[in-house]
Amino acid sequence: MGGIVRFSVDHPAIVIALFALIAVALGLLVPKLKFDPSVESMFPEDHPLIKRMDEVEELFGSTESVIVLVKADDIFKKRPLEAVEGLTHDLEDLDGIERVTSLFTVYWISGTEEGIDIHPLVEEVPEDEAKLEELRRVALSDELFVGRIISSDGTTAVISCVPEPGVPDEELYRSVEEIIERYRSAYPDLEFRLTGTSVMKALIGIGMRSDIEKFLPIGIALMLILLYLSFGTVRGVLLPTAAVAFSVTATFGLMALFKQPFTMSCLLIPVSLLAVANDYGIHIVARYYEEAASGGPRREVVYRAAREIGVPITLAGLTTMIGFSSLLSHPMPPSRVAGLFICVGVALAFIFSITFIPASLSLMRLPEVGPAGGRWKWLSRVMGGLGSFSAAHSRLVLLGTVALALAAMSGIPKVRVDTNPVNYFKPEAEIVKATRLANERLAGSVGMSIVVSGDIKSPDTLKRIREVQEQVESLPQVGSTLSIVDYLLRLNKAMHADNPRYYRIPESRDLIAQYLLLYSVSASPEELDRLVDYDYKNAQILVTLKTNSSAEIADVVERIRSYLGGRFGSGDLTMEVSGFAVLFKELMSIIVKAQIRSLIISAFLILLVTSLTFRSLVGGLICAMPFSVALAMVFGMMGYFGVELSIATAMISSVMIGVGVDYTIHFIWRYRSELREGRGMGDALRRTLINTGRAITYNALSVVVGFSVGLVSGFLPIYFFCWLIDTSIVVCYLGALILMPAVLGVLRPKFLFGGVKR
Repeated sequence: MGGIVRFSVDHPAIVIALFALIAVALGLLVPKLKFDPSVESMFPEDHPLIKRMDEVEELFGSTESVIVLVKADDIFKKRPLEAVEGLTHDLEDLDGIERVTSLFTVYWISGTEEGIDIHPLVEEVPEDEAKLEELRRVALSDELFVGRIISSDGTTAVISCVPEPGVPDEELYRSVEEIIERYRSAYPDLEFRLTGTSVMKALIGIGMRSDIEKFLPIGIALMLILLYLSFGTVRGVLLPTAAVAFSVTATFGLMALFKQPFTMSCLLIPVSLLAVANDYGIHIVARYYEEAASGGPRREVVYRAAREIGVPITLAGLTTMIGFSSLLSHPMPPSRVAGLFICVGVALAFIFSITFIPASLSLMRLPEVGPAGGRWKWLSRVMGGLGSFSAAHSRLVLLGTVALALAAMSGIPKVRVDTNPVNYFKPEAEIVKATRLANERLAGSVGMSIVVSGDIKSPDTLKRIREVQEQVESLPQVGSTLSIVDYLLRLNKAMHADNPRYYRIPESRDLIAQYLLLYSVSASPEELDRLVDYDYKNAQILVTLKTNSSAEIADVVERIRSYLGGRFGSGDLTMEVSGFAVLFKELMSIIVKAQIRSLIISAFLILLVTSLTFRSLVGGLICAMPFSVALAMVFGMMGYFGVELSIATAMISSVMIGVGVDYTIHFIWRYRSELREGRGMGDALRRTLINTGRAITYNALSVVVGFSVGLVSGFLPIYFFCWLIDTSIVVCYLGALILMPAVLGVLRPKFLFGGVKR
């Protein structure tokens, strides 16, 4: 590395111009970055569940939806019905909407003396109270309507829209929201809420852009303030900040260049780079001021500073990249992409710091005074005090650390996994309120399907479908089921003058075929198209769950699978589960396995690198102590405070290990150097804490501030990730400055001394 630094110091203009050119070239690509907020993006394209969902969509149509909920004291009054009618027609006329289902589009099946009557439930809003009451009676007496298009208490109506294939979610959402805003103004006494899978994806995409727009200016502003407080000079502020700006810009540009979609996991890219990309610059600048105090030609001072700090910052950069690179083994593509490009950003920040920063410093006059004009003298006293306390009470420090870790670990069994996208949003978010309303007043908000393959027109097959529906509906989390059987039951009853005895599946195959043909001709064939294919070889049971809990969703999926496996695992009739609920369950398993795997990989690689660096397995194990305590603290806190393991928080261990070990590495490296210069342990500890301890403090503060930017995120997984990672960084920082002096003082490991007399 000495040759690279020497070239940068001797040819600063070339280095600065090169980085400026790269920054501009990649910066121009950033606007081309594409966003992908879908749940499906979390799986490989060839994953069996994704392939099966695509096949099911080919058979029965899209699973995407835009759902409008209209809430009133009583929907069956003229004014609320007029709002529902107007919204229905406006949404039907909207470009991008394929089909709309509401009180004004569904058909009612009833029996008459002449036979069967299939007609729209309501074509226009009734004018008198008697007709309104009759509409209420009819709508609330039919299970085809209750829970799906009207709540059982008659206070909430549903307008469900199926988007046309390929319509951009955000564009459609904004168009629907514009229509709804008009109705909110016209009907202030009514409540309008918007949900559905397409709405969810649109809001996630909008939220991701909003987060990025907030993260960067807030992060840069906080960093400038912190660096000024740390160094008190223009160079001390701007040079580490330039490393961050360059790494973020170049990383986003490279993502756009290689056409990598930006997912929610990728929100951790700017947050992580804001936190760690200035690490190397801070240490170089801090060492530069230390060397400047010794005097000499400015280029030699810069070279000396970069050379002396080169090994520890190289090791710090390597361990940080190792931590993030463990995500490359993650089974979820978004996490792999996030890990890869954070590694790229860290590498770019490191290269920038060891080339651009020395090149820039070589063009500047040496500072006349140390950084911050002595305003941080109190920090030196604090550092010295910490060392004295830890050395004097080493056994107390060790026992306290073990007790704290054990207490924290008792919370780990309480950790739960969450994969439902609605739980990404804060409780006050409109979509959360809409989902809560759907779960409380309607059939629910999470969909899945049971795909049936066989002779669908067979009375025996239909009876088996009915049997499955009854079993599924007995589960407390299930709000409703719907299949072709529900229509046949009503058709058969209606054909027999609404005699309840005939609310059963016809015994004749021909009669079943006639009923289905009659309904298709008299009503809307699209209603049946989503339940059965053209050849009547495949059908689906639509299941709606009234819970947002991933654990409860997974339990329902598992219980249904178990039930089906015991009865329909083979033979001419098969049934299998599909849909978003199944994806949520699979994600739970993936997240847990990925968490364990990335933790093992990153911990092993960090142990290997630190052991090789210090040429001692004991040295590697000692380096692992602070982040091991931090791991126990973080996962214990997750359990105690009810923070779920999600797509973002599942990445904590990799990030924490890679970033948190840096402080211990810097501490031990400087402490060993002081000892090998012949100083006693007390003096070596004091000098290490006063000099490197101050740089570690600057860096830890910078990392904490960088990750704190994520606390303004609109997404709870990002918020909790940043809150927990900040906690872990503080623990790792205190571990380096308090735990390490105690451990090294008690163990006095041989690798520290290298032959020097103790």
